[in-house]
Amino acid sequence: MELDYYSAGRGVDITSDRAAFCRLADQLRDIATIDDGGHVHLEYVEGHRYLAPGSVPLIVNSPCGGMPRR
Repeated sequence: MELDYYSAGRGVDITSDRAAFCRLADQLRDIATIDDGGHVHLEYVEGHRYLAPGSVPLIVNSPCGGMPRR
């Protein structure tokens, strides 16, 4: 899976095979269940299970926003 940022439309292109899309979808579902705020950094490191080298980092916020109150 490769994440490419383009500034003109301020969006992200995601290019992948089905298996990597499913792993990303699972992670996004997990983030959606965070009920006290927070975020997850998606960025390539060597051996990442689905991001490709050269992918841009992406931060996904919880629907509750902010950082957890723990």
